Amino acid sequence: MEDLEKNRILDSFKEKVLKINKNDNEIENTNYTIYLLRYAIMLSLFMDIVLLVYDLFSGDVSTLYLISTSLRLLSGLILFLMTLYIDKKKTTQIVFTIAQTIYYIVILSTTTALQIEWNYSSYQASSTSQIYGVSVFQVHLFIMVFFQLEKLPNRILIDFLIILSYFFPFFFEGRSAYPFVELFILRIFLFVVYFSFRSILNKLVMNNKKTKQLNEDLIKVSYLDALTNAMNKRALYKYIEYLSFNPEISTVGCCIFDIDDFKNYNDNYSHLKGDSALEKVSEKAINVLEKEQSYLFRYGGEEFVFFLINPSKEKLLETALKIKNEVFDADIKRKDSSYSRITITLGCSLEETVRRNDAEYVLIADRELYVGKNNGKNCVVLDGEIHR
Repeated sequence: MEDLEKNRILDSFKEKVLKINKNDNEIENTNYTIYLLRYAIMLSLFMDIVLLVYDLFSGDVSTLYLISTSLRLLSGLILFLMTLYIDKKKTTQIVFTIAQTIYYIVILSTTTALQIEWNYSSYQASSTSQIYGVSVFQVHLFIMVFFQLEKLPNRILIDFLIILSYFFPFFFEGRSAYPFVELFILRIFLFVVYFSFRSILNKLVMNNKKTKQLNEDLIKVSYLDALTNAMNKRALYKYIEYLSFNPEISTVGCCIFDIDDFKNYNDNYSHLKGDSALEKVSEKAINVLEKEQSYLFRYGGEEFVFFLINPSKEKLLETALKIKNEVFDADIKRKDSSYSRITITLGCSLEETVRRNDAEYVLIADRELYVGKNNGKNCVVLDGEIHR
């Protein structure tokens, strides 16, 4: 059986029976950066509000300052709300990326305009005064570090915005007073933080992928039979528990089957051939049951069990006959049988759902199986009636 099909069956079992969502324990690059971006925006909004309140009380507020701060607060609030809704899939990635880009442009332009205004005013007031360092508003620039980094175009865009921000002062009056050296140092530092963050995030994602793969491998070992790719006995116990406690299940169709005269086949053709026969029989049964959204369980040796949920008697019989015929048509040759090929016999029962263990579920079906074994084999038995 192909790995893709095997994984699909296992994924279905994990979600339906084990209640493990395929995305559990998975840290996506996108989601992780959104969380960081959310907290960075909250910090910047808090800074802007505190500074705005302080400056309003001080009474020294320019029109440019009010406009710039209002734009930052509004755009930051919108982007923050979008980080909440993107988790609920109410915001598309494209719209979110566009909103981020607009927010960063607002930050760069308003911050630059304000710093030029402050520096120019200081320069006009005293020609000997020199402004060193950068405005506290430049902390906004570090929000760029949390840009969505999983795609190359986004990385190129953020690098471009960082570089472009350095040249904004050339478009404003008072550019001669702007601290280009300090801002150049800031941008170098920003690049260092950006690439450091990128490296750490990549390692985190890679470690998470390795952990996820180990978990996947552990589940395969725990619930899949290595030879036949059917679910194993441990999985059967879990499935019985699922059947017993699911209020939507009122009746369960149970079928047990095995390969007719399998010991003789092993003795005459070798255990290697026997293993190959088990694989082929399992594959045929799994292909039929997958369409019924059911699972095949290896009960032991050459014995297999499957269940149908809330089936009619006709549906249970139809499915069992289809599996029997698929195995027969596979024409797995053997000379020690009157059929000259591998055959299977199935015993089936239809029961009301109650809390049972595996033996109780299989008991009635097992009795039906031996009715078929004593009446020519290669048949399906249900309610004592033999069907070929």
